[in-house]
Amino acid sequence: MESNRLCVCLLLLSLSGCLQASEKQTLDYKMVNDQPLQIDVYDYSGGGSKGKAPTLIYIHGGGWELFSKDDVPDYVNHTAMVGKFILVSVQYRLTSEAVKWGSVDAVTWPAQGEDCLDAVAYVFEHAKTLGVDKDRMACWGGSAGGHLCAYTALAGSEGSAQTRLVAAAVFYPPTNILTLYADVDPSVGIDRPVLQANSFESLLLGSAKSHVGLGDIISHMNNTASPW
Repeated sequence: MESNRLCVCLLLLSLSGCLQASEKQTLDYKMVNDQPLQIDVYDYSGGGSKGKAPTLIYIHGGGWELFSKDDVPDYVNHTAMVGKFILVSVQYRLTSEAVKWGSVDAVTWPAQGEDCLDAVAYVFEHAKTLGVDKDRMACWGGSAGGHLCAYTALAGSEGSAQTRLVAAAVFYPPTNILTLYADVDPSVGIDRPVLQANSFESLLLGSAKSHVGLGDIISHMNNTASPW
C-alpha cells in the first residue's frame, strides 16, 4: 500500500513540472469599497468543447486569512488539464484585509460566502463569453476553501439557477465551526487554538471587532441571559 502511495506521489510530482500553459484571463466580478474582487480563468479546454467546456471553480484555503487566487495547487491545474476543463480561481475577502475592504465588518462572515456565490453567478452570467457549460460546473476547495466550497454548493442549490452547481469536491473542511474545537487533536501543535479570540475561526466570526472569541460564544450558547 505504501509503495502504491509513493508511486502516485512521484507521478503527481513529475506531472506538476510539465503542465501545459493555458490562456489566462483576470476578470473583475464585483466591487467592494471601490476595489475589484477578481477571478482568474484558465482555459484548459483546448477548444474542443465547441464553446461549452466543463468548468471547475477553485476556492483556495488558508484559514479565511491567508493566500490568494494565485495559489492554485499543481494537482488542481493537472486535473483541469487532463479533464479539459475551464478552471476558475476565486478571490474572496480575507479576514486579514479589513483596511483594504473598508472595515472589520466587511471581512466578517458571511462576506466570504457571499463573494464565492457572486463569483459563481458572474461565471454563469458570462458563460457564453467564457466558453463555460452552465450545466457542468462544479467547485473544489480544501480546508477553509473546502468550507467555502461546501457553502457555495449548498447555498447555491437553494438560490437561483445562476448559482447552482452540479458537484462539489470538498477536502478536509470545517463543517461546524462551533464544534470544531472538539475535533482538533492537541498533539498537532496548532499555533492559535480554536477557542482563542485570535484563531482563524474567531476572526471569521468577527472577534477583531467584538474581541469575543469562539470560546466565549460557545460558553454562552445556552445562557438565556446572554446576547448570544
